[in-house]
Amino acid sequence: MTFHLTFEGADELHAAAEAFGRRIGGEPAVDVVPLEWLHLTMMGIGSLLELDRDEHVYPWRVLEQVRLGAS
Repeated sequence: MTFHLTFEGADELHAAAEAFGRRIGGEPAVDVVPLEWLHLTMMGIGSLLELDRDEHVYPWRVLEQVRLGAS
């Protein structure tokens, strides 16, 4: 299972990424990622195939809690 977290509305992060991009953008072999493509790829949660059938909803429940800011 792979998740891609995006950073919509993360103005401070966008400003830092833009500043860093300007700093390294002229270096050979550096391809700066545009802000609209900025994301974090996360892997390693495991396979849904390893869960019992009734547990398949569990990862989505956790992500929804994170999205809503619940602890």
